[in-house]
Amino acid sequence: MDKKIMSHTLKVLAVSAPDWISGKKGDKALNSRDPVSVYNAMRVAAQQTDNPDSCWSNSNWALPNTSSLAKKRQHRRDRTLLMYSLDDMEEYRRLLMQERPNLLIIGCMTICFPGAIACAKEARKLLGDTVFIVLGGRHVNETIFVNPASKKVEHLKQSPVKLMENGKIEKVFDLCASGDGEYLITGIGESIGRGIDPYQYLSQNLDLPGNWIASFIDKNKVSNISSLMLPIDYSILPSPSLMFGVRASFDVFGGLKTAHLFSDIGRGCVYNCHFCSERRDVTGKPRMLETSYSRLYRQMSEASEVIYQDYGEKWGSGFVEDSVFLGGSPNLLYDFANLMGSNPLFFRYGGQFTIDQILNRKDALTQLKPLGLDYIFIGLETFDPNEIGGMSKDVGYKKESWVSRCENALSFMSEVGIKCGAAVLFGLGESQKSRLALFDKIESWQKLYGAPFPVSMNWAVQHPLASQEMAGGHDYTEWGTPEGDFLEIFHDFGEASLLYPIHNIEPPSYEELKEIHIRYNSLSHISSNNQLME
Repeated sequence: MDKKIMSHTLKVLAVSAPDWISGKKGDKALNSRDPVSVYNAMRVAAQQTDNPDSCWSNSNWALPNTSSLAKKRQHRRDRTLLMYSLDDMEEYRRLLMQERPNLLIIGCMTICFPGAIACAKEARKLLGDTVFIVLGGRHVNETIFVNPASKKVEHLKQSPVKLMENGKIEKVFDLCASGDGEYLITGIGESIGRGIDPYQYLSQNLDLPGNWIASFIDKNKVSNISSLMLPIDYSILPSPSLMFGVRASFDVFGGLKTAHLFSDIGRGCVYNCHFCSERRDVTGKPRMLETSYSRLYRQMSEASEVIYQDYGEKWGSGFVEDSVFLGGSPNLLYDFANLMGSNPLFFRYGGQFTIDQILNRKDALTQLKPLGLDYIFIGLETFDPNEIGGMSKDVGYKKESWVSRCENALSFMSEVGIKCGAAVLFGLGESQKSRLALFDKIESWQKLYGAPFPVSMNWAVQHPLASQEMAGGHDYTEWGTPEGDFLEIFHDFGEASLLYPIHNIEPPSYEELKEIHIRYNSLSHISSNNQLME
């Protein structure tokens, strides 16, 4: 580690980079209060704070001389930060100077990449070469990967390491971590705590579990260290709730403390919709499906225990962050229902299903309702899938129209007493007429079924998706939406961008966006600052 001055006491800060250049989220935008992806990536490291043989037990993430699990969770949580825009830089600077980390973990999606660069620059400015800066997250996963044909590591030109090599950005990241981060990050921390060069440590520990790639600049050239791809046993990994606690309280669960839950079946979706950054071709096939229902139950049980320990509340709630709840598998839904029935929890929960899954899994969902299933979140990407070139998840297109199936699903959920919310995604090639027609239909459904409620908006952003063609000429170093009128409206959206529309799709005009915003405001909403997905 030729230019790094490493302390033998590990000091860590983990942040989720901002996706907006300035401003605060609107009161109708759904966003998490917690950096959930960071929690997932850091959960093994957090667990090691109780292992006396680990450097993490002597780090700033450890809280000695207390038996209070709640205080330990709070202590770890206070060394993480979810940033929304550069307006949060003051709090970020405060944490940098308070903790003076020698390991900084930055997570980012593609639209957050400019924010990640800004965070790394600020850390380097304040702490110099005493901090080792690691970038991870979906943007790194989609731009640094193993080519399935050649079996070699490949970098898109949008790769942060490639951009540093070509001088497009400063050499602000010491390492970019692609793939499974749980044991990789833990190992990097161990190396720094022992005063060992992280590159040397990783080269000698390729057996750290997970499918990971560590990429960096060595003598002005891209260098990669690849794991042996030993599988992670997710059945023994702690849940984010157990390590970091539960802070959120979703209105849809009546204000109960709400945990983010995972079955750990994979990084993405079982479907392959061409516009989606979580599509199967990019994120990989599901893993360890047969035991996923038991892992999900364990996470619910742990969340329930944490909520009782930290707040003294008997009832808890949680949202399952799987792209599709247990992959939508009927067998897994029944297995989960049997487990919940045999070992009931004081717990209400929700998750995401597709429209056709709801219609084809009525028996399983009806069985799950008295066992705590209280809420389903759906995607209403379009008024007519044919207008956007189709969707992989639109499996029932030969039987009935998309809109009709949506209405039938809402009717079913209303009958069995399952509440429903929806995400609306525009920017896929649909007409403005179709967008407004979808709002008209949603408004009529709200009056008829009391759902979907709430409704969130997103404008489709082009992610690299491990494809030079899809990423186009963008290097993603500019903010997705610059200062101005578009930015003000987009604060009521989840993910959105003016500069990075879907490949071959024109960005919205301001007049279109304003009209959409007016119609959106006429819908019924839940005034909550909590998001069902990060």
